[in-house]
Amino acid sequence: MHGRDAFYNGKLTEVMVKFLQSQGGTHTLEDFRDFQPDWVEPISTTYHGWTVSELPPNGQGIAALSMLNIMEHFPLAQYGHNSADALHVLIEAKKLAYADMHRYVGDPRFGPIPVKEMLSKDLGARRAKLIQMDRAACTVLPSELTEKLNSRGNSTIYLSTIDRDGNIVSLIQSNYAGYGTGMVAPGTGFPFKTEEIFLK
Repeated sequence: MHGRDAFYNGKLTEVMVKFLQSQGGTHTLEDFRDFQPDWVEPISTTYHGWTVSELPPNGQGIAALSMLNIMEHFPLAQYGHNSADALHVLIEAKKLAYADMHRYVGDPRFGPIPVKEMLSKDLGARRAKLIQMDRAACTVLPSELTEKLNSRGNSTIYLSTIDRDGNIVSLIQSNYAGYGTGMVAPGTGFPFKTEEIFLK
């Protein structure tokens, strides 16, 4: 109704800042007012002929793309949807991709992130070789990408859907069951997240 200012520079902003400060937060009206979104280029990989895109770091979408690079080395269709073997590969690929994400993904304004290396098909193939079909990995270490970096200087759910025309939507929701911080400013009706993403 009042555009971005309703959230970033209005009465709602005052309510949120007052509440956050009462909880020990250091937020100010200026933090909201001066916020500007970052416009970024998506990152992508291919999976059996499909191009799959995500937002780049500092988001977590790179892990989903890494998982696809690992999973394409297994005959998931042959295993069957939700079969024990298919689920095993999905879970193990997620462990490997998340180990890399936790090690290397951060805010690109404050340090280099090896996006190209993390999305390489070569890395996907190397990580896929670590999956043993007869056992689950209890300890998963991140990839060693230190050389590449030096040369350059829980609570999340994921879903996707496709319609009959081939339109695909991918959603990562970081609130999940815990609904973020569990804190709701009086009269607002929405919870704060631990990692707020502000959209223009």
